[in-house]
Amino acid sequence: GIARTKTKDNLTSFLISTSYLLYFPLAGINYFDYHFQSFFIFFFLLAYYLFLKERYALSSISFFLSGSVRFPYFGFPYLFFLMLIIYEIIKNRNKINMNSKKIKFLEINFIIFLLMIIISTILLFKSPYYLDQKKYFFGYFHISSSSLMESLLSNINHKVINFLLLLTPLLFIPLRSPKWLIFLSPFIIFSLFNNYGVYTYPFLYHDQYTAAVVPFLYLGLMEGIRLYPIDSSGKESNKKKQCKMDIGDALKKTKPYIKERKEPISLFLVVVLFATIQPG
Repeated sequence: GIARTKTKDNLTSFLISTSYLLYFPLAGINYFDYHFQSFFIFFFLLAYYLFLKERYALSSISFFLSGSVRFPYFGFPYLFFLMLIIYEIIKNRNKINMNSKKIKFLEINFIIFLLMIIISTILLFKSPYYLDQKKYFFGYFHISSSSLMESLLSNINHKVINFLLLLTPLLFIPLRSPKWLIFLSPFIIFSLFNNYGVYTYPFLYHDQYTAAVVPFLYLGLMEGIRLYPIDSSGKESNKKKQCKMDIGDALKKTKPYIKERKEPISLFLVVVLFATIQPG
């Protein structure tokens, strides 16, 4: 899938995919508190994969389904297409003929998701739930009307622990990808100023709210993870001369292969360790 497309390495893509299944912040979504927004992860990743394969119609449908799980998730596909349009304009600013099919796809989806954000926001403000939460600033989000600094410093230790537990199993590799770091920023900012109980440690890992951050952590991981190619110094040419290979020779060839993939292997082992401990 996406990991194979990005890394172009079978073992690395396998380790990333398997680590996703063991990534402990997903435990709350899968076992404790299953909500519709849990589907956001699947549909957004599917949409991005279809986009990479240039299957634009199916990609649009998947992006729409990812945004429809709950307000304000339409904001993520909107941001995706906004960034792509800006990127295409910058990349092709000196070109007369651009990829018209791709540009049209981006423009149509940008307009669709902008309209969906506007419509869903209007519906939210008129909903009985929102009207009942007037004591909160944007009651739907449970952000207190107290000062920004007071909101930030409240439960600050729990907020720091949350970010460390999200990133440490992934060895902080997602932070190498500026593109997906932009998608992480809404959740980071929101979590810093939100003191609603379910967003504090350890309750964040018992509920469905990590759905807003996990897909971007893993997309950043796939783009940020590194392999370390080792020069074989012409040893491959001697391979044809050998009729038999003893265990020592096999180990000599296996060691560079593993060393090249030390980062994905380390990642997988750390994810397994955290899955075993379950710090949430």
